[in-house]
Amino acid sequence: MNVGRLLTKNAERFPERPALLYEERSVSFRELDRRSNRVAHALKGSGIAKGDRVALFSMNRPEWAEVFFGAAKAGAVLVPINFRLEERELAHILEHAAPKLVIQENALATPEGIARLDFESDYEAWLEKADPSPPSVELTDTDPHSICYTSGTTGFPKGAVLTHANVVIGTHDYSVSNVGYTREDVFLNPTPLCHRAGWARLIQSIGVGAPQVLLRKFDPEKVFDLVARHRVTMSGFIPTMVRLMAEYRTKADVSSMRILLTTGEACPPATKATIFELFPSVELVMSFASTESGIMALLSSKDERAPQSATGRPLPEVELRTEGEDSEIAIRTGAPGTGGVMLEYWNDPEANDTAFDGDWFRTGDCGHLDENGYLFVTDRKKDMILTGGLNVYSKEVESCLLAHPDVVEAAVIGKADPVYGEAVVAFAVRRGDALTETALVEHVKKHLASYKKPKEIRFVDALPHNTAGKILKYELRKKLEEKPS
Repeated sequence: MNVGRLLTKNAERFPERPALLYEERSVSFRELDRRSNRVAHALKGSGIAKGDRVALFSMNRPEWAEVFFGAAKAGAVLVPINFRLEERELAHILEHAAPKLVIQENALATPEGIARLDFESDYEAWLEKADPSPPSVELTDTDPHSICYTSGTTGFPKGAVLTHANVVIGTHDYSVSNVGYTREDVFLNPTPLCHRAGWARLIQSIGVGAPQVLLRKFDPEKVFDLVARHRVTMSGFIPTMVRLMAEYRTKADVSSMRILLTTGEACPPATKATIFELFPSVELVMSFASTESGIMALLSSKDERAPQSATGRPLPEVELRTEGEDSEIAIRTGAPGTGGVMLEYWNDPEANDTAFDGDWFRTGDCGHLDENGYLFVTDRKKDMILTGGLNVYSKEVESCLLAHPDVVEAAVIGKADPVYGEAVVAFAVRRGDALTETALVEHVKKHLASYKKPKEIRFVDALPHNTAGKILKYELRKKLEEKPS
């Protein structure tokens, strides 16, 4: 099994059909397939062997897809990197994954001492010398395809190792059988390809032989124009995108839209109502998913039996279990690496011991299943904040706050936000009173991605603790109802 075959089989069947529509460019399936073949041969010519890591550090563009499929054809392990990361976060991932090569955009800086190719300067010359014919690499279903980094409770991102089976079966096959799109659809992908939700859209459209309209970055105003121009039928948004799009209502004809997927955070009733105002003809499909496990449950707006607070119903291909009311949710899709659930965390035996119970993966989310099989997700055991569909772990921000010399103690929680779903709020005990909120936020911005910075910092004389010394965050949540002093 090879992820690259998803592209090649449709290049053979529909060679001239557009695979990617990007700005004023149209890239056919044949062109994308041949250029990804060149990537595979060029990687081999650069000394990249099966199992070697190749990092991809770029915003959305057709070349991203070339490298994605080309690395798979070469048997290399792709490491997609979030282009919003700051230097410290980027350095950790590069040190942990140890890629032999970084392929990137010129505008994005990587540390010295790592072999790199820039899309703008030397990528085309590198490709031009390579063979466009299909490469020959033997791969098994559970050979690694990629290492996708997701924030961890220790403050350091963990690398989820996804196999070729995870991508072909857990992403492509599961989606086709449960969402119901076909090669007659036209996809719009406004999500960063560096996230699993982003490249999942790429896999979905390429896998069925459908065109994909690719945005370099999310632009709420442009979405409506692209839907109308290309008669887009299917797309996926996080709820924050929907809330931002509500400010740019246009008279563009969006009647072609038939399926809209949401993921990344809870979709409250007000956001659902906005979706149907913006796209009246759409079927809304909400998903419960993670980088490590892929899609676990779906809920369609056409399901009239679903309780209002339900998260979804587990896919037929997955098993979910809870050990009591609102206990931790675990998922099994066969042996790790063979279905939706990842193979392992890269180079992290302690995290693997914690996350896996045989073939069961502990999601870190808490909830329960009702008598009709509907899943209800009620809390997040891993103390994660979802802001704009992006994961922010309290521990990571707390560690950054505590690195400031004038901060004695700090705790971070999430607060409901009308646009971003949740906002990061910090409580801090400071030395003296010279340190200001603005200065402390700037300190965080220097070390973490901007979306992780606290939207609000409250300075307090002390944090509440239990007898074991643990900070009582439920007491801090009560304080959110009080006005800052």
